[in-house]
Amino acid sequence: DAGGNVQLWVEPSPPSSPPASVDKDPHLHFAHGGRADFRGKHGQLYAFFSAPGLSVNVRTEEASFLLHNGKLEVDGSFITEAHLVARVGGAKAKLARLSYWASELNKDNWGWRVINGTCGGGAPFHLGVGSKRQCEELSVAVDMSTAVVSLRGWRLTVKGNHIYDRTSTSGPHHRLDLSFASEGGAARRDLPHGVIGETRTHVQGRSPPDTFRRSTQHCPPVDSPQASRLLRQRRATAKSTTTPSRATSARVQWPRAPSRARRVCTSCSPRTTPALPSLASTPPPRPPRPRRRLARAGRRRHPWIDASMPRKSGLRA
Repeated sequence: DAGGNVQLWVEPSPPSSPPASVDKDPHLHFAHGGRADFRGKHGQLYAFFSAPGLSVNVRTEEASFLLHNGKLEVDGSFITEAHLVARVGGAKAKLARLSYWASELNKDNWGWRVINGTCGGGAPFHLGVGSKRQCEELSVAVDMSTAVVSLRGWRLTVKGNHIYDRTSTSGPHHRLDLSFASEGGAARRDLPHGVIGETRTHVQGRSPPDTFRRSTQHCPPVDSPQASRLLRQRRATAKSTTTPSRATSARVQWPRAPSRARRVCTSCSPRTTPALPSLASTPPPRPPRPRRRLARAGRRRHPWIDASMPRKSGLRA
């Protein structure tokens, strides 16, 4: 204006949504305050995060450990592998692959080859302590046992750690803890899915994602009796809503009649039961006929045929 004052209007950037994390054996901390325990099967892969052009899968392994100063032994499962696949490069449509292996961590909780991957169709590479890598818009940096992957407003943090107070002689020695965070409205733009990804979805007018119930992935465990009971209840509920009840069914169940006295009443109404004939009027069953023994031709002779006659004389009995 004339006074020389200039007013600038700056559009505020979209706020960052709170992060979601997975740690220990493992405990799920959702983006909007929800919590759950996850019990994975040994050696199975699970889709934890899925967005357009980005997917993160994890593998779980079983291990036993102690709690409360050795008073409680827990048979739990831990995340030991994290695999990322992303499409980068825009029109180039390159595929970037990264895998973090907890088995590559040493007793001091670091390693030189904890991550391996590829960028497009190039040669595979390995990452360790203090290394970095850039693949188009995807970047990954490793600091000791922590790896940070950034892509289009998403930031994945994978941290390796020990499995403390192990009791089993076999099984993993290290675990992976994961954290998913978004910046610049990436969650509103991509609407991700997966065990953790769906909890990042929060749109105005939509119910909070923490109200979702996943009995097959969240607590109770996948192979627990509680999960089996919930599955049977759901099947019974679905069957009762689709199958007509006996009161509304048009089927008539006829009682069984003795022997051959069972008949179908065509003149009766569908809801009435036909009267059965009395047992006194039913004729007794016929005795079985004796089986006849048929003689083969040429084996027996009549008594009036001379025994001295040849068998092939042309005479017939």
